[in-house]
Amino acid sequence: MAKQIVANTNRDLIVSMNYDPTGEAWVELFDNQPLGWAVDDVDIAHPLPVVVGSLPPVAADTAPILSPQWAQYSGGYIVVPDVVRLPPAEFFNWLKSNNGANREVRSSMKSTDLNQAYRQWSGGA
Repeated sequence: MAKQIVANTNRDLIVSMNYDPTGEAWVELFDNQPLGWAVDDVDIAHPLPVVVGSLPPVAADTAPILSPQWAQYSGGYIVVPDVVRLPPAEFFNWLKSNNGANREVRSSMKSTDLNQAYRQWSGGA
């Protein structure tokens, strides 16, 4: 098994999600510019983003509630690979309530676009 880092050449952002210990009470969103993608030759279809620092830990098992570790913001959509592709406000709704969830969604995002979308969604104008 070998891994390689493929450099990032676009302006996409990685939105990482940090959950409370149960994974169900709250989630806090952070955004980072990806430096590249870690690609494992055994599973090239599922690269992981490489960011300054580290991604938050994977959430506790919250099935059937989906609790992704990260998503990619690209072209006006937040994408959890193989799961959802939604505009930011719809993504925040999905994260808050998918499959019966009732989570508080918090933001520590710095991107102007994502921060503005979150503020409008949350009523924090």
